[in-house]
Amino acid sequence: RLDPDGERRATGLAFIPGALVDPRAYIPILTPLAQAGYPVYIAKPPLGIAFLAPGVAASASSAFPDVTGWVMAGHSLGGVVASGQAETGGEAGLILLASYPLGDLSASDLHALSISGSADGLTTPADVEASREILPGDAEFVVIEGGVHAFFGDYGTQAGDGTPGVTREEAQAEIVAGIGLLGLAGARWYESVAITRAGTYGIGPTAALKIVAIGLAILGVLTLISAFRNQAREALEPINAAPVWIILGACLLLIVGINLGVGF
Repeated sequence: RLDPDGERRATGLAFIPGALVDPRAYIPILTPLAQAGYPVYIAKPPLGIAFLAPGVAASASSAFPDVTGWVMAGHSLGGVVASGQAETGGEAGLILLASYPLGDLSASDLHALSISGSADGLTTPADVEASREILPGDAEFVVIEGGVHAFFGDYGTQAGDGTPGVTREEAQAEIVAGIGLLGLAGARWYESVAITRAGTYGIGPTAALKIVAIGLAILGVLTLISAFRNQAREALEPINAAPVWIILGACLLLIVGINLGVGF
C-alpha cells in the first residue's frame, strides 16, 4: 500500500500487477498518485497470477477503510482481471495498462482509460484497437509512442516484447501523466456523483467537480499529444512536474473549500 501525503482523498486506486511481476515494480509509476492524496493499494496475487486474486477492491477497503470508491487498474493480465472486478463490483473507474478487458463493457458506465505502447510485442496495438469495441464508448485511449510492455513497470526486459523507441524514463513520465490527469478525472467524476450537498452560490459541488473532471481529461489529452509531437528527441530533458502539481493542488483546495461550505 502507498499512503497519501497530507489529506487523504475519498477515492483510491486498487492495482493488480501483471503475471509473475513483483508488485514493487509498479511503485515508481503509482507513487505520484499517493503524493496527490489518493490511497493506492497494490495487490499481491498468489503465485504471481492475477486470476488468483479475487476481490481486490474489498482487500483495498480493508487496508483503507475510509475510502468510499475504488478505481480498478492493472497491467497486462492484471488489467484483464481488474476489468472484470470493476464491472461486477460497481467500482469508480478502470485503468488498463498494456491490457484489454475480460468481457464486453461497451454498455457499462465505467470511466475507462487505456494506456498502451506502440512498440508493445505482447499487448499489441492491434489488441488494443480491438478492445475499443468492448470498452465504454467514452473510454480514453493513450498510446505511448515507442513504448513497450515492460515499460509499464520496473522489472527489466520481457521475452517476446517489442523494441523500444524511447527510454524507460520517457515512457514512464508519460504513463504517470496519463494516469494522473486522465485517471484522476474519472475519480473526480465519481466523487461529484456522490456529493449531494448544494453549493452556496447556485453552482453546486456536483457541477463544480464535473467541470474539474472534464478539464483534467482535456488537459491530460493535450499534455500527452504535446509530449510526443516530436518523437525524434535526442536526449531526455528533465521533467518539469511543477505545473501538474499546481493543478492537482488547486483541485484539492477546491474540494476542501466545497466540503467546508465555502461555495464555488
